[in-house]
Amino acid sequence: MEFSIYTSKQIERGIFAANIAVAGLVIVCFALLFGFASPMIPTGALNFVQALVVIVFCGERFMRLYMARSKRLYLRGHWFEFALLGLLLVLLFRAGAWENSAIIRQVAIGIYLAFQTTAKLARRTVSIASKGKNPVGMMLCVFGIMIVLGTLFLMLPASGARGRIGFVDAVFTATSAVTVTGLTVKSTAVDVSLFGQHIILVLMQLGGLSIVIFGVVLAFMAGQVFSIKEKTFVGDILSLDQFGHTGKVVTFILVTTVLIELAGTLLLLNSWGSLASGTYSKWFYSVFYSVSAFCNGGFDLMEGSLSPVRDRLSVYFVICPLIILGGMGFGVMYNVGTICKDIVSRMAKRIFSRDRIEFADPRRRLQLQSKIVLVTTLLLVVVPAFAFLVFENNMKPSHDISFTSVQENIFGPGARPQPHFGFLESIFVSVSARTAGFSTSDVGALSSVSLALLMVLMFIGGSPASTAGGIKTVTFAIIIMAAWATVRKRGHVEMFRRSVTLAAVGRSLVIVLLFAATIMVASSALAITERHNTFTLGQIMFETTSAMTTSGLSTGITPTLTTAGKGLIICTMLAGRLGPLALLAFMTLNLKPARYSYPEEPVMVG
Repeated sequence: MEFSIYTSKQIERGIFAANIAVAGLVIVCFALLFGFASPMIPTGALNFVQALVVIVFCGERFMRLYMARSKRLYLRGHWFEFALLGLLLVLLFRAGAWENSAIIRQVAIGIYLAFQTTAKLARRTVSIASKGKNPVGMMLCVFGIMIVLGTLFLMLPASGARGRIGFVDAVFTATSAVTVTGLTVKSTAVDVSLFGQHIILVLMQLGGLSIVIFGVVLAFMAGQVFSIKEKTFVGDILSLDQFGHTGKVVTFILVTTVLIELAGTLLLLNSWGSLASGTYSKWFYSVFYSVSAFCNGGFDLMEGSLSPVRDRLSVYFVICPLIILGGMGFGVMYNVGTICKDIVSRMAKRIFSRDRIEFADPRRRLQLQSKIVLVTTLLLVVVPAFAFLVFENNMKPSHDISFTSVQENIFGPGARPQPHFGFLESIFVSVSARTAGFSTSDVGALSSVSLALLMVLMFIGGSPASTAGGIKTVTFAIIIMAAWATVRKRGHVEMFRRSVTLAAVGRSLVIVLLFAATIMVASSALAITERHNTFTLGQIMFETTSAMTTSGLSTGITPTLTTAGKGLIICTMLAGRLGPLALLAFMTLNLKPARYSYPEEPVMVG
């Protein structure tokens, strides 16, 4: 446990409270400094706050070192925090020789504070959740704090490009960013300033990785010790089969995320042309879209999503892989990564080792979870892509009048298949629909059959322990194979010569039913709140499905929703990000499993 190496728990709690207070103070100063046209605080006050923060940070480190029973073990376990503190001190004392020294100091302090508070909050969340206490309530509180802070920053005058962003619109945008949905009531390209776009970028990154996973990475880096129960809880989040791998996996998550997003940024640098003028603008566009794609956020900096750059190959060969990797799940990526590492290591030993004696090292195998995710993902990319290609290029309204009338009745007037739909565009829609919410064409102009297929893909979503939403690919595969097992009269659900547990089948069924029920209830409620608008039932169901699955695609009705409708979509996005099983666990927290069973009796079904 974290407290076991200290002599006083009261002092430790006091230090934690001081950290929270200082974090709040710096956040306020940050808002007063950057959130208005001119700074609302004098430079002297800012310097005082900076000095206070440095004193608190240094005092905290040395207080912890003084309280530690073993100074050597503490220094060895917390070397990263001391290195980060040393870097902070260097930046604070050297910033005076650079331009914009106040901004450099404030950003440096903000990054360090974000590291500290996120690691501590995640550590507390994991500790409480591992003890069987309300983990969903803790997660809801963490998401709530992020949404509140994001809302306050988005309501600042500096966040709006054409006037202040209203309260409801700010809450909607912050929730959409934290839940990595991508639905917007204000155009990120036109109505949000560069400062506001930076806020959305930070919210996407924190919300996409999940604040708990992100914080656990920071907590491990900070040298905080986790108990076996806590490691098991984190392993469940990451879909691990052994808690002993937790430390390696969280390190893998951090390194993989940084490398993938950095690679995406570099590959996208030359994709913007005249849309991003200037070096900083090109870098910001590339970073924003790389993070948005990998975290499956779906936010964009151009009108019409990616339509202005639909002729660039980087849209298809960079953003598509980023979306797929982000929706694959860190557990699967770790499993595949260890297998690749094992293969390379064996090849290197055979080539460079002088000793030709081969030892029978156990080969790492592709786990059942990984096989299901990889095969299902491939099928859900290829099959729908060909379907979109057929639907959009062959089902012309002019050839089928009845089809046109049905389409207009369901998805509104003007809904027409587009004149040409290329293969790459079909692949992109197939990939983006399940998780990211990007589009290279007008979604509202797709045929009704394509829109129905999009809803199915959004409903399925990405994979477990990923940045994506939906019922997840594994759930979908288990339900399909359970039906196949029933047809074949098999007693167990079998996949890749393995049997899936009955509990997994039951959870999959619950997830599907809860998702479907939530979408139906939300659609009915939205139809009531928007009864004075001209939205069709298809548009309403598409919107609620997109919100619940955190996909972010829209037929274009989001900005015109009423205040009640926006509030309903906000709640739906949050419910979709938490997941149906989490909500069910929250509602049944105090229920205990029954210790008895009744006799079985056959019933007729079908």
